[in-house]
Amino acid sequence: QKTPRFRRETRKDCNMRLTHPKGPLGWRTFLLAALVLSISCVSLAERNNKNGDDENIFLDVVNSKRRPVFAGKIQPALSTFVITGEKAQEILKNVVKGTKRGDLTFLVLLGWGLVPIIEYPYNKIVPPPIGPDLPLPEVDDDFEPKAVVKGRKRFRDTSLFQVVDHVSQAVKIALGVYLVDVAEIVLRTVGVTDPRLDRLSEVYAKVVYTVWGMSRISVLKRYLIAKAASRESSEDLGRVKLWDHLLDGLVYGITGFFLLDILSVEMGFAVKSIFAFGSAGTLVFSLASKDIAAQFVNGLAMGASEKFLEGDEVRFGDGTSGVVVDMGWMETTLRTSDELTVTIPNTQLSSQRVVNLSRAKKCQVQQKLRFNYSDAEKLPALLEDILAEIKASCPALITDGSRPFRAHWRDYRDDFLEVVVDCHFNLKPTGNVYWENKQRVLHAIDRAVKKSKIKFYTDPNACSS
Repeated sequence: QKTPRFRRETRKDCNMRLTHPKGPLGWRTFLLAALVLSISCVSLAERNNKNGDDENIFLDVVNSKRRPVFAGKIQPALSTFVITGEKAQEILKNVVKGTKRGDLTFLVLLGWGLVPIIEYPYNKIVPPPIGPDLPLPEVDDDFEPKAVVKGRKRFRDTSLFQVVDHVSQAVKIALGVYLVDVAEIVLRTVGVTDPRLDRLSEVYAKVVYTVWGMSRISVLKRYLIAKAASRESSEDLGRVKLWDHLLDGLVYGITGFFLLDILSVEMGFAVKSIFAFGSAGTLVFSLASKDIAAQFVNGLAMGASEKFLEGDEVRFGDGTSGVVVDMGWMETTLRTSDELTVTIPNTQLSSQRVVNLSRAKKCQVQQKLRFNYSDAEKLPALLEDILAEIKASCPALITDGSRPFRAHWRDYRDDFLEVVVDCHFNLKPTGNVYWENKQRVLHAIDRAVKKSKIKFYTDPNACSS
């Protein structure tokens, strides 16, 4: 079941992110940009306040000069952003002077109107599909199209739409940069004089375009992986998903380094100051992050070892068993047979023995039987009948001698004789096929017992209770 589900979810995710105009410009991109803009504005306001009159900042405390923490700083910082009527008129005047109405019109028209402008002539010029309106091709469990639609494709399914949509997205980001330019004019007008203000819109553009570009690379990577997954067998899909996780980590890591470099070079935010907590703070941070780092490394090691992959049915040394639903960086999620979800940290799984039931090619069915002491003489014939019935009923039975196929009287018990039937099959030890085969074995044993007219031993105490 994992093969079609993974492929359908992968293709659905790729289609949504490749074709949905709002996909790459989601709330994460704008939240990051707003965070950078807010930090820059606060830093600029603080720098602007430091450039003020020192007489309002320094206090004479016990005949000595010292810099206070809050005294004398709050009001000057707030007064920078107090907008009076005259200042509002001045801001409006400078904004109108520094911007052009045609710029905004062009960006809005290109950002939100380019796709429909190109789509309309496409639908008029390109020939329609043959026959009536046909739905998109459905896919079966093997990811093979059931039918091929001849004629033109929908505009949003073409490469032309991808090019036009990406141009539209880039223009929308340009409009955001334009608005940051307007914000610079407003900050200059209210009195912010920090020299880094000249680079605010440039930094914003670099940050947003970097995040957007990396998101496009991630989508392209996802598309190529989905295309490769359509050609892979079910056993290789988990490996494909692992590579998807690893490449995601690489893309996000490169993006983070780019953003830190931009903020460090352009705005003067030193990366080392983020981690400079002091000796005590460093110790606390190291101890707190030790388990996180261990989980991350163990998750990476388990994925690289390929002991199990997503969709495999496994059983761990502590008795936990189920289907692997998700292999994350920090933890692994299992779905048990009673449909409960179990989340296990990767540090606990790295040192455990694991049995991957999905990769086993053969299975065993072993059944213990109880008979009365009075039927001891009938057991040899019964055992022969049991082997014959199982051999006739189970075509996947291994009878070449490489695996045991036997039915033996094993032991004397207090109240009964113990017989063990042991047979092996060329089937996986999981799924409906396994349980149906075991059911055939039990029916074969039942037929042989009835044929010999022997009854199973029953505990009289259990019956009376």
